[in-house]
Amino acid sequence: MTPQGAKHIHVVDTSSLLDNPKCLRKLGEGGNIVVIPAGVLTELDVHAKREGVVRLAAREVVREIDRLRKSCLIHSNPEAAVGGRLSYDNGGKVAWYLPPVKQVRAYQERHFRSGPITIDELILVTATHCMEKFPEYRTGVITEDINLRCRAHMEQVPAESLRIGKTELDNPDELYNGFCEFFVAEESLRKFMQSGVGLEKYLDLDDVRGGAKDAPRLVWNQGVKLTHSRHNKMYVLTRFNAEKQRLECLQHAVAFDEGKPLEVFQQCFPVKTVFGMTPGDPRQILYMDYLLDPSIEIVAVNGKYGTGKTKLMMAAALHQLLGSAGGDVDKRLSEHCQFADGIRVLRPEYIANQRDIGYLPGNIDEKMQPFVAPIYNAIDKLAQLNKDRRLRKLLEDKGMLSILATTFLRGLDISDTIVCMDETQNGDASLAILFTSRLGSDTKTYIGGDITQIDNPYVDHRNNMLTLCTEAIRLRPTPERAAITLTENYRKGGSRLTEDILAVAKRADGL
Repeated sequence: MTPQGAKHIHVVDTSSLLDNPKCLRKLGEGGNIVVIPAGVLTELDVHAKREGVVRLAAREVVREIDRLRKSCLIHSNPEAAVGGRLSYDNGGKVAWYLPPVKQVRAYQERHFRSGPITIDELILVTATHCMEKFPEYRTGVITEDINLRCRAHMEQVPAESLRIGKTELDNPDELYNGFCEFFVAEESLRKFMQSGVGLEKYLDLDDVRGGAKDAPRLVWNQGVKLTHSRHNKMYVLTRFNAEKQRLECLQHAVAFDEGKPLEVFQQCFPVKTVFGMTPGDPRQILYMDYLLDPSIEIVAVNGKYGTGKTKLMMAAALHQLLGSAGGDVDKRLSEHCQFADGIRVLRPEYIANQRDIGYLPGNIDEKMQPFVAPIYNAIDKLAQLNKDRRLRKLLEDKGMLSILATTFLRGLDISDTIVCMDETQNGDASLAILFTSRLGSDTKTYIGGDITQIDNPYVDHRNNMLTLCTEAIRLRPTPERAAITLTENYRKGGSRLTEDILAVAKRADGL
């Protein structure tokens, strides 16, 4: 029986190393032993030759392992690590393990298997060996591979996912959504309406009845809906100013109607139509306000299918490039363009196709077309809406609409442009760091995605790029950042059936 408070032997697989290349050092803290099974280096070599951000992570892991090797800090086997003195400065030790063929074959026979030895089998054999050899240690497999965790559980081998470098979200619904609602007395709403001229209205947090207890949880630019406590259809939308500790009226997505009596509250603030798109609910209105606000540099948006993430994003981008729709493109660019390098669009391209972009025909723009198709589709829809079908082609010809590949981000200086990055739930921490480190001055950045629709097998709802960016905005709030989650599905037709299918499936599962 393993004694209480025993040290650990962590058997790591490739997925955990790719998830966080720094985990070798972190897992060893306090005198733990990290074992790298045979076959992991082979898999790392395969990933290091791929295109995309996973290659960067694989190479970083290999470099870290090589540094340890050159420093003579990798023991030849777990037995040598247990009895040896060589360790990290934090007391952790690292060891290889190449199990004898006889040991692996015996494992296969126990599980009625024959044929080539798989990497998963080598990992489980390594963990079983350490459990039998060192009962005084707590041995377990660290992996992001769900199937491997299930196999380990079946064979009574402890296994868990890597917790290092992840947010503490039990499920996607716990992600910071950038929106809250306070139910207030009519007196507070009247005070807000009478506090200033036009859109220069505000309400001090001290005046928010029933919502003061929630005030400490508000962050910069968080959207707050002030709703009449007895009439739910009467409300005003505000944004939190952390410096002045007050809720301020929106400035960019709405106008102020002087002809309306102040008592009708939200009707005094008609929603603006931006490049043919009119936000349809409070969250969309807040989202558009963030997109158009020149003081906000980075906007992160999360939302399911049909919530308008991409279309509103592109409407705001085109508006800041061309102003109102219609008329000569050259003239509109010269009069309204706020960004000399126009719009740049990108997505984590290594996800949408199992093959890397090198396999696709054509130059880099042609290779990237399938990945940015949804963004271009949104631009074309907006162009049709504004009876300007050649808009995308005209912008491309003038160099005001271009594609970036995440594969080639390193070394770039992205400035004086609007950057629209979609599907960021498929990016990882490495891409988040690489991308944001490229952003220079006078850049407006839109980061969008849906953390319930992740295709990348190396990330989940806790450690994907969109989650990390959103949580960074929550934990390190500044006036230049904002995040919002959209919830209403505006897509008509068959997409409505999706929600019914999900509801039926949950009911069948007894959820």
